[in-house]
Amino acid sequence: MTSGVLTPETAVLDDEPPEARCQYCHRPFDTARSCALHIGEVHSNEWTEDEHLAYEDAVAAEDDELWMYHMKIVVGLGVTYAIIVLIYMIVLG
Repeated sequence: MTSGVLTPETAVLDDEPPEARCQYCHRPFDTARSCALHIGEVHSNEWTEDEHLAYEDAVAAEDDELWMYHMKIVVGLGVTYAIIVLIYMIVLG
């Protein structure tokens, strides 16, 4: 960990080249979106306008995925609660 930025370890298989690589620190990434997020969070003082737009798109896509994940959790909890209530009503009824 240098300069207060947490950098997780990455492992790229020898037979699979990384899909994207940071042009500033040459770190490999499995997706271009991960690379755009990295550049926006670590190298934001050096980025170009295109990289800024890619970062904004990646953040928006990540927000959409996080919202969908939360919706799945809420629906799953609701269904679980409904099933427990129905079982409880059947057992006591």
